[in-house]
Amino acid sequence: DALEEALKEAQEEGGGEPDEETRKRIEEMEQAKAALEVKLKKAEKERDEAAKQRQEIANAKIEQESELKEELESLRAQVARMAKESVKEQNADPGKAAFSAYFNLSKNAFNGMLEAVGKIEDDQEKYRAAMVKMLEAMIETAKEAEE
Repeated sequence: DALEEALKEAQEEGGGEPDEETRKRIEEMEQAKAALEVKLKKAEKERDEAAKQRQEIANAKIEQESELKEELESLRAQVARMAKESVKEQNADPGKAAFSAYFNLSKNAFNGMLEAVGKIEDDQEKYRAAMVKMLEAMIETAKEAEE
């Protein structure tokens, strides 16, 4: 911009056209200016993309926190319901009441684990295999308890 202003002033003062060297410098400056404008637009686009990605991450985090809070409230409600059921069953048979409470807790924990594994982006097989090992160990322990 300053070069263009100087060119205008030179033309007004001298009334003539710039010499070859000055034209060459003007052309180089215009090319450099165009290259800088391209870089500026690219940087602005990258900045806008980064801001968009940060916002998407923030939104995903908020959604995930909301889902976790809902899941926690659901689990609390289940525990409260199971406690009430347990009290009713306890009056009949304390062993059955305890079994029922633990059974329901285990079932809900297992379903929660399945759901959590479904949300894992990589290594789902590893976590499913760990669940299978845990269940196999539980089956073995239950069989040993029969004996």
